[in-house]
Amino acid sequence: MSVDSGTDFGWARWENETLLACGVVKAPSHTRNLEDWMRAFMATRIQITTIAHPIGDCRLAARRLVIEAPQFFDSAGGHTSARRGDLLKLTLACGIFVGACGLPTVPVTPLEWKGQLPKRVVNNRIIEILGRTKLARLGAASHAMDAIGLGLWYAGKLE
Repeated sequence: MSVDSGTDFGWARWENETLLACGVVKAPSHTRNLEDWMRAFMATRIQITTIAHPIGDCRLAARRLVIEAPQFFDSAGGHTSARRGDLLKLTLACGIFVGACGLPTVPVTPLEWKGQLPKRVVNNRIIEILGRTKLARLGAASHAMDAIGLGLWYAGKLE
């Protein structure tokens, strides 16, 4: 299973390097403080656990979690994000996601798997590898595409 961490978490389920499903876990957005945000995000644990361990078929259970780890960027945007507490929220959310999945975890930074490539370039490479039809059938949207890209990178298929 590969996961793009962010304000919303994109996820992709794999079986032997074949993409089975993808989607997005919506993170809470309109909360007054960190404690309220944390409480709201903890409520997503059931959804996360169900994605990692589908009920009814243990063969579909994920065996490993490859997750985009939070990374600080020393830029104006990076400093603003850190001051607003976004980096802290992202780090906490990643911890909740990892804990809910209960899987061996491989953390990967954005620079490790995609460098500084624009999203458009990464998406085009994903489309070249998997095809528009398959991605459309699975409903691959923005954050899910990032999770798919991360999974392809981990499998050695995305350069």
